[in-house]
Order: sequence, then C-alpha cells, then structure tokens
Amino acid sequence: RIPSSIVVGQILPKLLFESVLPAELKNKQFSLLLRASLHGFDFNAFKTRGIFNKKSLLMVVSTQEYDRVFGGYTSTGWTENGSYQADANAFMYFLSEQQNIAYRFPVACAQNAL
Repeated sequence: RIPSSIVVGQILPKLLFESVLPAELKNKQFSLLLRASLHGFDFNAFKTRGIFNKKSLLMVVSTQEYDRVFGGYTSTGWTENGSYQADANAFMYFLSEQQNIAYRFPVACAQNAL
C-alpha cells in the first residue's frame, strides 16, 4: 500500500496503487524520503535526504494550484554524475483526483531512461 504520508487522501493513493503501479511494485514497501514543504525545495535538501543512495525511487509531485499529482519511478535509482542511465522499468505517471483518472507512461527509450 501507499502510505498516507506520501499521497494524501482516499482517491489518489487508490489510483496510484491500482492504475499506475505495475504488479511487481504493489508489494513493495514505500517510505517518505523528502517532503519539500518540510525539508526544503532546493537541490541540497534533495541531496541530504539520501535520494541518490536509493536503489529505486518513486517520486510524487503534487500541485495544489492545478489539483494534479504526477511523478515517476526508477528501479535503478539516481546518480549525481549527470549521465544517462538505462532502466526498462522506469515510467512517469499522472493522476487527477477531480477527474478520477490515472495514466502511466513507460519509457520510450530504456537506454536513456534517466
């Protein structure tokens, strides 16, 4: 399940879990690593929270202005070296609670997914 600390509400976690996450991720344990409103909106906050040391990463970005949630997943994690990484399992997604829709967008070129 998606913890309420990551995606707030009743509809969005259900959309993310049921419509976006592939079967192999549905049993994975997710935990909150960074909340920009709490930890900071800059790159240093991203870096100090250990984002680059994780083997996989599900990112959730919520916008109150447009009532949208979007993000992405990588099974390889991120590095700071700035070069592309291959990841056939990577995807981006979009959720709308108001419209009750969810879309997952697989990578077009796995070799340059990240």
